[in-house]
Amino acid sequence: MTTTLLPSWLQVVQDAIERSIETARVPHAILLESAPGWGVFDLADRLAATLLSVDASYDLSRHLDYLHIELEGRSSLISINQIRDAIDFLSTTAREGERKLVLVKEADRLSIPASQALLKVLEEPPLNKHLLLATTNSAALLPTIRSRCAKFVVQNGTKEQVIEFLEARDGDTADVNEFLRDYGGAPYAALAAFEQKRINLTAALTRFAREQIALTELARELRQEEADDILLRWQYITLRVARNSASVQSVATFYDELSDIRRQFREVPGLDRERQLIRLLIKWRELLAKHQRLQR
Repeated sequence: MTTTLLPSWLQVVQDAIERSIETARVPHAILLESAPGWGVFDLADRLAATLLSVDASYDLSRHLDYLHIELEGRSSLISINQIRDAIDFLSTTAREGERKLVLVKEADRLSIPASQALLKVLEEPPLNKHLLLATTNSAALLPTIRSRCAKFVVQNGTKEQVIEFLEARDGDTADVNEFLRDYGGAPYAALAAFEQKRINLTAALTRFAREQIALTELARELRQEEADDILLRWQYITLRVARNSASVQSVATFYDELSDIRRQFREVPGLDRERQLIRLLIKWRELLAKHQRLQR
C-alpha cells in the first residue's frame, strides 16, 4: 500500500512531535487541534502510527497496543464506558512494542463523566502509556484536561498549499473548489462534501435569495443533510457576508443565532429541524435584503 503524504501544514506538526520522539521526550498526553476541515484526524492517525513504530500504511486496528475511541453510532457524546475501556487497556503491559496508545477523536465530545474519568489517568500517567486527543474545538474540553496535555495546534494552510493538496488527492479540483466556499477554505471538509455528494450550500442559499427555489423545498433539501454540518457551513457563509456588509451587527446577530441552533441540535433530542431551518431561512432572506439595500 502506498503511503499518502501529509499536506505541508500537517507535516510541520508531525515533524515537531517526531523530534520529541527522537530525543526520548514523548509527552504522556498529546492534544492535537485544527480548525474544522483542516485534517487534524488525518494527522492523529499518522502520529499514532509513528508512536507505535509502524508504517503509516499499517492497519492500526490490528495492533494489539492501540485503542481507537470515537463517537459510536448516533451518539453525540463519548461515554464514560468508552473511557473506562481505555483505562483498562492502559493498565496492561504492551504486547508488540514499548508503548501503548489510546487515540480519542473528537475529544471535545467527551461527556462530563467521561472527562472526569480521563482526568484521573492524566493526573497519574502510567509509564509508556500514551493518550492522543484530537479535536477541532479544544475550548470544549475541561481546562484541567487541556493543562495536562502537550498541545499542538495546526495552522491553516495557504491557498497554494490547499490547491497542491487537492490536486494530489483528486486531480480535477473545479468541483471541489465550489465546496471550499462553503467551508471557509477548509480542504478536507470540501473534499469530503464533494465525495459524499452533499448539497452546495452557497449555491442553494444564493438561489433562495434570488427566489429561484421555494422556502419549503430548500428546507426539505437541507433537512436531508447532517444538521451540524449545514449550520457550520452557514456560519462560514455568514462571515463572508459580514466582511462586505454595512450592517455588521445584524450579521453578527444572525451568526450567533446559528451558533445557538447548532448547540440546540446537539443537546436537544427531537428538535424540529425543518421548522428551525425555515425560521433561519426567512431571517437569512431578510438579512440579505437589508444588506443589499445598504450596499446601494
